[in-house]
Parts: sequence; structure tokens; C-alpha cells
Amino acid sequence: MWCIYLLFALFLIIYAILIVFAYGIKTCVRIDSSNLSVCVKVFIFDWIEVLCFKIFVCNQQFYYQINKREIKTLELKKDEKDDKKAKKKKKINVLSFAYYIIDKMPKIRIINPTIEYGADIEDIKNRALFDGGVSVIVNSGVGMLFDKLDAINLSVKNISDTSTFRGAYLEGTIKFSLIKIFLYFLHIITVKKRFQKA
Repeated sequence: MWCIYLLFALFLIIYAILIVFAYGIKTCVRIDSSNLSVCVKVFIFDWIEVLCFKIFVCNQQFYYQINKREIKTLELKKDEKDDKKAKKKKKINVLSFAYYIIDKMPKIRIINPTIEYGADIEDIKNRALFDGGVSVIVNSGVGMLFDKLDAINLSVKNISDTSTFRGAYLEGTIKFSLIKIFLYFLHIITVKKRFQKA
């Protein structure tokens, strides 16, 4: 009898995962230049927040927070034991490994990617030049990554007139490309040993 319950539970889990993939996972990145902060949020079904990561600067010190847990300082602690372990670890050929990672990266489809930005530029001429520069950078980036990135209905907008926000806001939904990303990371983990130096 327990086998039936186990199979039914497995079926429900697979069904739930497929629904999430079909609907997509929305990711939002908010970069605020006024207080030097970055916030990354991940949603399922557009409104259920499953992850929130914040990093910001206060009194010349970096702080971070994951979801609504305690705010912690970003510190690098090194012990003598850690240094010895680091020496024993095999080094990785970084350039070769980075080239392999980029070369083997799968094509990711992002649905309705949005880039909104705000800047303190009052002069109309300078604002037009700034908007043109942003448009060139975004379109050039998408063009260069045409075989790695498929941005459907890309929207780039300057919100300086309608908002006091100064920075950049990025949003997009990833659907079945999540399977590609998951399998890609598994592959990268398995081939990492090939690039380790003796």
C-alpha cells in the first residue's frame, strides 16, 4: 500500500514542477545607485516570492540579507587551517574553464524582459544621448549573445520623469529553459576536474 502512496506523491511532485516550469519563474533585479544596493527576487506564479537576496552598503560596510532573516555583515575570515586546506586544494585553469563554461552555455529564452532605468539628467540633449547609449549597449549585448540568449518582447524604458528611483530595474520570466540551466550546471560540476592543475 505504501508503494501506491509513494508513487502518488512522486507524481504530484513531478506535476507541480512541470506546472512551475510551464508558467515560468520570474526574476527581478533592482540596482539602486542612490544607496548602493542590489536586490534580487525570484517569484513563481508572478506573486509567490521564493527568494529575496539583498546586499547594500552602510557606513562603508557591506551587509546582506537572505529572505527576511537577520541582516549580516559581509566579512572574509581566514584561519590558518583554511589556508593550509587552500594550499592542498588543486588549482583550476581559470581561463580554459571560463571559455568552456561560455562555449557550452545553452540558449536561454527569456519572456518579456524589461529594463527600466532612471538617471539624474535634466538637460534634454544629454538625456537623449544617454538613452541612445543605453539602447546601443542593450541591443549590442543581445546581438552578441544571439546564440545564447533569446529575449522575447524586450522593453527598455527611461523612468526618470515618472519615478524618483535612480538606478536600473531588470525583470524577466524563464520557463522551460530552467531545465537546460539545471542540466548545464550539473554538466559544469562534473567536468570541473578536467581543468584542475596537478
